Amino acid sequence: MIHAPMSTAPADLVDVELLATEQAALEGTYPIAAMPRLTASLAGDAGRARATFRFYRVNGKPAVDGDVEAEVELVCQRCLATMRLAVAGRLELVFVEREADAALELPEGLEPALAPHGRASLLAVVEDELLLSLPLVAKHDDPSACSELTAPERVRAEQAAAAAREETVQRPFAGLKDRLKS
Repeated sequence: MIHAPMSTAPADLVDVELLATEQAALEGTYPIAAMPRLTASLAGDAGRARATFRFYRVNGKPAVDGDVEAEVELVCQRCLATMRLAVAGRLELVFVEREADAALELPEGLEPALAPHGRASLLAVVEDELLLSLPLVAKHDDPSACSELTAPERVRAEQAAAAAREETVQRPFAGLKDRLKS
């Protein structure tokens, strides 16, 4: 069994077939800034995610289990202030070559992950798990922890919310009255 603790991220694309055959264990850290799908949901891209991976085989297919954790910056939906939140997830994946292979029966508790040509991106695996770990609505656990917005900040927040509502309002019959008259 190979055990490779690392202070930085393992190589992005790894040979999951070989790692599973060797029953490898990897540890690594990944910059949040290198995860564009995740940072699109955050208030900032500071920090690093930590991950552990334990590779093995199940039903002849390469699989991995492990843990992912990070502290991310989100916007509290109560007070609109930036807040730090610890998120964590548990990996339990079986690697498949094609999306069509994901429809095959998998052992209970394992989710499919794409590994074309037996190679997978560990960064993408970490990013996927962190995305799944984000709360649907970010807010401080304790309402008293919410910061009070200053008057100018409150006005800007209300104007932004009103503008967003106006953009989403659709009036499909707005010009119907004029058309019926002509």
